[in-house]
Amino acid sequence: MKMTTEKLTAKARMSRWCSRIVIRCASVALVCMAGLGSALAQTCPAVPGFTGPASPSGIVNSYYPGISTASAGSTTVVVGTIDGRGNATPIAAGDLVVIMQMQDASINSSNSASYGGTTAGQGYTALNSAGAYEYAAVTSFSGGLITLATGLINTYRSASANSISGQKTFQVVRVPQYS
Repeated sequence: MKMTTEKLTAKARMSRWCSRIVIRCASVALVCMAGLGSALAQTCPAVPGFTGPASPSGIVNSYYPGISTASAGSTTVVVGTIDGRGNATPIAAGDLVVIMQMQDASINSSNSASYGGTTAGQGYTALNSAGAYEYAAVTSFSGGLITLATGLINTYRSASANSISGQKTFQVVRVPQYS
């Protein structure tokens, strides 16, 4: 009888251990899915196939430099002239664009070993919004003013370097939508 009780106790302990593992795995899976959901929150705002049949060659994207700050929530972005090193197709209503902050780091401009960052070789004191990007659908484009279907999620800055900040630049890229 004692052997049966020991076996049941061992089985009970094993069962409890397994259920704890299952609960922990389920918790980890939920946390991972919650993080994945927030990372994939933005859906493609453009109409697939808007550009027409696929026949890409060479550079397919058109590039425009951002001219002034475009604040979060704004539905307009001011850009300069199209960059001739990219595709010459201008932005038009219905196009998909990606807006991205190319440069936005704060720097230490002192003439010392810690130039750029707070320690030697660091290069910056804060990255700020460098690398931020989002996709947007264009409703109109005229005279360097892009109007978007929805407000911006991020703020994009364009400014010259100064004693505490590096150069701030962003660009708007036309992304063809082939069928």
